[in-house]
Amino acid sequence: MTPAPSGRRAKDVYVHVGLPKTGTTSLQFALERGADAMLEHGVLFAGARHHEQRRAAYDLLGRRIPGDDEKVAGAFKVLVREIRRHPARTVVVSEELLGLARPVHVRRLARALRGHRLHVVVTVRDLGRTLLAAWQQEIVTGQTWPWDDYVAAVRDPSVGVRAGTAFWLRHDLLRVLDVWGRRVPRDRIHLVTVPPSGAPTAELLDRFSRVVGLPDGTLPTDLPPRNRSLGVTGLEVVRRLNSDLAGALSHRQYLQVVERGIRPGLDELDDRPLRLPAEELPWVRERAERLVAELEVRGYPVEGDLAELVPVTAAAPDTRRIGDVTDAELLAASQAALARLSRAHGNLFRRYRRAFVEQRGEDPGLLELVGSSARAAGFRARVAALDAADRNRLLAWAAREYLRRTSAG
Repeated sequence: MTPAPSGRRAKDVYVHVGLPKTGTTSLQFALERGADAMLEHGVLFAGARHHEQRRAAYDLLGRRIPGDDEKVAGAFKVLVREIRRHPARTVVVSEELLGLARPVHVRRLARALRGHRLHVVVTVRDLGRTLLAAWQQEIVTGQTWPWDDYVAAVRDPSVGVRAGTAFWLRHDLLRVLDVWGRRVPRDRIHLVTVPPSGAPTAELLDRFSRVVGLPDGTLPTDLPPRNRSLGVTGLEVVRRLNSDLAGALSHRQYLQVVERGIRPGLDELDDRPLRLPAEELPWVRERAERLVAELEVRGYPVEGDLAELVPVTAAAPDTRRIGDVTDAELLAASQAALARLSRAHGNLFRRYRRAFVEQRGEDPGLLELVGSSARAAGFRARVAALDAADRNRLLAWAAREYLRRTSAG
């Protein structure tokens, strides 16, 4: 290894490269919130915000999002400069997009950090839960694949090249390990298994902490839910909506309308949970067992248990498949989504109205404010009286008199 630059000690730089859908969002949020506590133990969360790390990864890999005009050029160089100059002995970077890195990207990163010890951390989840989470992610980002088509494509990418290839590009653990293993020795490639469902929230954070040299409990656990799963009906509503939209929205527009406007309403549904169908369990278990056997041969350091990567059971036998939803279920879910979208649109309108007033710089005078408020109160009173007229004879008479006196005829 090339010596560190004169006057600077070699650092341990831990690069968490995913995999996607392995608790990465919650982990990154905890790292950002716990950055000060980490520094007390000599560990730097580079860039202070995960967003800066994502921009650096976009710059390194050449990634851009259509419709997003944020500048990323030079972000990788800025992050590397901070890593090299900061006095911390240990540095953590976390961005699952780096799981898509090719050898040329890994070489560039290794060169940029020459003289320091580069570690790779890969969080891994059992294939059954990963498969469900990946399909859900595709739907809530605009795709329209029914579950049966998606799972068939993952099982055999020749059946559905786009869906199957996209899944394995992101979730083929051995491919990721082989790419990073060209520059990082095996004893510095760390696997962190995602605990099974029902495990304490802190377990994944503590496993990750032990890899990077932080005491258990350093990272905060009182975090709001991130990327909550939708149920079967909620996903079907979004999937059908995607067909109607058919590319009408840009990525940023879709994120604002569907992810932030509609999805929260679907989160609140009493919905059927998304579980791996029993008929998919045999092939999923077989692939997971082959993966575990290969990992055991390679001998990477593991925090957790490789046995957690093999699904134990699927959902109880169910006569209804994932795509089977009733009209009544769809109606209830659609109403919830529309109600949430209406509230979100109202909030957005108020924000833009305030911004418009601020831009014009017109503040009403005292008399104008009092007069306008009085007129508004009078109007609200007339509307309330009209709403109650069918239930009150006096108000009904008043409404007819008001209509007679204000009618042109």
